[in-house]
Amino acid sequence: MRFGSAMQARRSNKGYVRFVLFLASLIAASTLAPTSGNAIEGGYSSPSLTGATVALLDSETGKFAYCSGMLLDENVIATAAHCVIDANGSVRSNIWISPAGADLAASPKLTAAAQVFAVAGWKNTSSSVSSDDIAFVITKSSLGKPIFSKILSPAEVKALYGQSVILSGYGRKGALQAASQKPLFLQQRVIDWAIQGYPLGTYTHVMATDTETPCPGDSVGPIFKEDAGKFYAVGVIAGGNGCT
Repeated sequence: MRFGSAMQARRSNKGYVRFVLFLASLIAASTLAPTSGNAIEGGYSSPSLTGATVALLDSETGKFAYCSGMLLDENVIATAAHCVIDANGSVRSNIWISPAGADLAASPKLTAAAQVFAVAGWKNTSSSVSSDDIAFVITKSSLGKPIFSKILSPAEVKALYGQSVILSGYGRKGALQAASQKPLFLQQRVIDWAIQGYPLGTYTHVMATDTETPCPGDSVGPIFKEDAGKFYAVGVIAGGNGCT
């Protein structure tokens, strides 16, 4: 997980969380080609939301995630490019992905990445949040059924001002705590919206607090909206206040 500020974000600004929106236009237009991300501090468990979040691990027998991801289809996740691409621009080896909502302590059957798509030429060389730090991973086996009905458009995201969205990840449960072995969830209020390098990056900010915030390892867990029992994909976590 990377920690953000205004446009080119630094790692540890306080008071908001930024996340990248992956939109239908981005998915269609992207040229398909890590640092460690850690659970949501102050988060809660929710069996009804387990179809949203997957864990990225660096071995088939791993117990703790180094990043998180958003399940878009049974074999497709969105995550951060910095979770799957190295400083040379090459796809990192040993990318293993859990079923959606899995308890890593229970040794779930992990599946390997079959293909990784990122923006052409992207290299993992910066500590800041950038508009093209996003990747899509196709897996060898099904990760389960996603809960999302649709991906929101930029206009629909802008209409979320002042509303609550849900963030999720397998990151640290606190600054000095271990990463969670189950996905945790947190509700935050949308407070800002901006475009950077559209269509490659659209950002929105949510209000974080000293006790409720994403932490390292929550890169790049899902952000989504629940409405009348349906779930709408908003984007993925790109930065936070650093986990108190």
